[in-house]
Amino acid sequence: MASFAAQVGSWANKVDGALEAVFKESAQELVNELNKLAPVDTGFLRSSLMASTTRCRR
Repeated sequence: MASFAAQVGSWANKVDGALEAVFKESAQELVNELNKLAPVDTGFLRSSLMASTTRCRR
């Protein structure tokens, strides 16, 4: 049986837009996990985290 990564890679090559969808979902899941680990004092840190698949504005 192929590894999970190989299965996702194969699927992404077959389905139009799949690679971008996997990338965006992964970025959002990362932010969700970071929010769980962030200390809560005022809540500003948690509310400032957001997923983005484009360049951040400065």
